[in-house]
Amino acid sequence: MASNAASSRLIRAGELARRHWLTPSDVSHHLSALHRAGFVLKSREQHRVSYQLSERGLALAALYD
Repeated sequence: MASNAASSRLIRAGELARRHWLTPSDVSHHLSALHRAGFVLKSREQHRVSYQLSERGLALAALYD
């Protein structure tokens, strides 16, 4: 999620978990913390939750590009 090309798109915790060989519950836990801190936005469509970087998250990611 940190690269500018992919930073504005929605992604689900399960997809991030598969990409990085982590458990979905670990990724969900960390995404929830990032959401509470204002670094990611959360959107819900029925039972599916997706995340994307917020403006604050984009600004932080830009420091590492």
